[in-house]
Amino acid sequence: MSYLANPERYQSMEYRRCGNSGLQLPAISLGLWHNFGDTTLFDNSREMLLRAFDLGITHFDLANNYDPLPARQKPILAEFYNTISSLTAMKW
Repeated sequence: MSYLANPERYQSMEYRRCGNSGLQLPAISLGLWHNFGDTTLFDNSREMLLRAFDLGITHFDLANNYDPLPARQKPILAEFYNTISSLTAMKW
């Protein structure tokens, strides 16, 4: 799959400093809860991730308690991560 990220994605999102680290996190993160896993088509999940990234979201939450079968979202995010390379943070 060929993907070209929105060049203005960082101008459209508000970022906030994380403590004293200097790390800037987006005001919104995307929780990979009911939008990912066995009940959602892989292509739909990928499109949601790419759209979120194009809007400046660089933090994705993969909490295991989001799904009855832990870690189903991880392969989807791994494929997404191979598509782009500018993630700020992931919560495993």
